[in-house]
Amino acid sequence: MRHALILLSISATSLFLMSATPLQSQTEDAQSIRMNQVGYFPNGPKRAIFSSIHKSDTQKHFRLIDATGKKEVFRGILTKPEYWKSADEWAAIADFSQFTQAGLYVIEVQGGVLSAPFQIHNHIYEYALNASVRTFYYQRASISLDANHAGPFSRKAGHLNKSIPYHKDLGKAQNARTASPGGWYDAGDFGKYIVNAGVTTSLLLMTHERFGSIFPDGSLNLPESGNGTSDLLDEIRYELEWFKTMQDADGGVFFKVTPLKFAGKVMPADDPSLQHMIGKSTSSTLNFAAVMAYAARLYGDVDQSFAQQCLQQAEAAWQWALKNTSIRYTQGTKSSNYKDVQTGGYGDQHFEDEFLWAKTALFLATKDSKYSISIDDLPEKYSAPTWAQVSALALYSIILNEESFAKKVSEKAKVMVQQASVKILKEVMAHPYRINQMNYIWGSNIVPLNAILTLSFANHIEAHPVYLTTSVELMDYTFGKNPTGYSFVTGFGTKSPLHPHHRIMMADGIEPPIPGFLVGGPNRGRQDANSLKRYGGYPSQAPAKSYRDHTASYASNEVAINWNASLVIALSFLEHQRALSIHEPK
Repeated sequence: MRHALILLSISATSLFLMSATPLQSQTEDAQSIRMNQVGYFPNGPKRAIFSSIHKSDTQKHFRLIDATGKKEVFRGILTKPEYWKSADEWAAIADFSQFTQAGLYVIEVQGGVLSAPFQIHNHIYEYALNASVRTFYYQRASISLDANHAGPFSRKAGHLNKSIPYHKDLGKAQNARTASPGGWYDAGDFGKYIVNAGVTTSLLLMTHERFGSIFPDGSLNLPESGNGTSDLLDEIRYELEWFKTMQDADGGVFFKVTPLKFAGKVMPADDPSLQHMIGKSTSSTLNFAAVMAYAARLYGDVDQSFAQQCLQQAEAAWQWALKNTSIRYTQGTKSSNYKDVQTGGYGDQHFEDEFLWAKTALFLATKDSKYSISIDDLPEKYSAPTWAQVSALALYSIILNEESFAKKVSEKAKVMVQQASVKILKEVMAHPYRINQMNYIWGSNIVPLNAILTLSFANHIEAHPVYLTTSVELMDYTFGKNPTGYSFVTGFGTKSPLHPHHRIMMADGIEPPIPGFLVGGPNRGRQDANSLKRYGGYPSQAPAKSYRDHTASYASNEVAINWNASLVIALSFLEHQRALSIHEPK
């Protein structure tokens, strides 16, 4: 019933935003006003972008209008237009941060251009956060999703994986098979990959460690709700139970469970492809060790037996990795192994970051000196976490548990994050769209979210309003203040993705997408350009606008669990902070 209420609330909010006022314009001019379509905090920064402007247009006015009474409530002047090469457009900022009254509003730019309506209130991300976490439930493999928990998106079980073959290149006995049920589908396909699941699960565990009170038992309407455990920990455990099936007898960890090539556009129960246990590598083993050690620490007060098993498996994985320090996973026709495998490769050639991450997690779980961290173990530079670069996850754990480490280790970790945060602040201040520097590679939408994550740790080290207000403004990009004019989260905003590259959503026969999924976003590589030609191609060659809301656009419109994990922890930070006073610093 709770999920039904959530869906109704989301739907009602969307309908309210889209139809509450006759002032909303559906013209292209209206889409030239890019703002956070979900809304703004009353006491936070409030800026919108006007892109239909010439560089010579100065002193152009805008006004804020009450969408219900059509009364002007604020008037201001657009900033001087600036050119952004990545978007190939001139843009000016409408800043109405001084206005703090909650309500429903539209922006009108001089000349009569009206925005879509948006809200100002103190709970703008409550539903979006809830929905973004629940996407992991919708990604569950091997079980049916019933209407009580999945609402209209209920479905039959698929990929039970009670007995699947090992890929022949693993060298197992002929006809040997294993069981590997459960876990989350990785992205728009039906594969399950330890490497990408590693950073995903770690970010969600970190969300619990930092903001666990946001997700009490019963808050997410899961099948496990009512068991006395945090719903977030319940959802994570579903993935961890699959992790446990991925360890070989010698301690090494298999790379993935997928078919040899991607499945078609079918529901899980209708997929005829045969999934295999594929690969074994240093990266997958260290991802496993790090996540299971982290889980052992956080689940100790919930289920001691489960936590102990996680730790035992983590230590066995570590021992295998020490003996196999550079085993890469490769596939495809040019590889010496797995030539017939065409699913996600997640190739990684450097494992120093994985060793640091796993070692840090094991030290915190055991306090054993053999896992102790020295200052020489830390990376030379800070990199935000991705599946291919995980050293920041170690730095974050050191910062959150600094009392467990030598002072010079924790101080270096903190300085690295603080220096990265200063860089982010400078980039945002100098950017026409008030975002950090983006290079528009695959999955570009996590760039501002990772910036929020970095700033949240700087704020943990030493709280300052600028970290919070900048994070609030960076989230505006995700929900519509970007050159495409899209809110990149399904189901949220007046213009959000309707056709994600996601097999279940393509095949379920339900017109609206499952709410809460973050799509990959603009991708300058446009690797799917050929397949999109028959559907009209991309709307622009500009990197910041290289996005297409079409099921065929796997390069810009796919979803992935690691991207949603980044959204979850960033929104959790803002939700955790929303009760505090948020003010735009002078």
